[in-house]
Amino acid sequence: MYPSDLSDSQWAKLEPLLHQPREDRHGGGRPRKYALRRVTDALFYVVKTGCQWRQLPVDFPPWQTVYQQFRTWRMRGTWERVTKALRGTRPPRAGSKRHAQRGDCRFAVGQDGTKRGRRGYDAGKKIKGRKRHIAVDTQGNL
Repeated sequence: MYPSDLSDSQWAKLEPLLHQPREDRHGGGRPRKYALRRVTDALFYVVKTGCQWRQLPVDFPPWQTVYQQFRTWRMRGTWERVTKALRGTRPPRAGSKRHAQRGDCRFAVGQDGTKRGRRGYDAGKKIKGRKRHIAVDTQGNL
């Protein structure tokens, strides 16, 4: 059990969103060799730790299986559907408005501390770089 593994309640919400029938399939096919929950846990492990696909621990399914399932979900737009479906499930914080927005501004600086191309300078923070703005609601959702 890893900290990135889903709890039973989280899996109960996510599982129906991941099982989307395809129109071009005839309903048959080979049964899964690895449980979809273990594949999803492995995917969240990669996202949480930032490790390479090939560095997955041995108690997860093979990295090729996990990557192929991730790629399939990405190509079908599954993660966009999951995000859209789960976005409204969190209860609002006390005193917050549902659609209130705030901006987040960050400077993107390269690994060597320099930037290529057009860049600005923030005299208050004494930082060179490109400024990126992200609009999120009061709960941090994009």
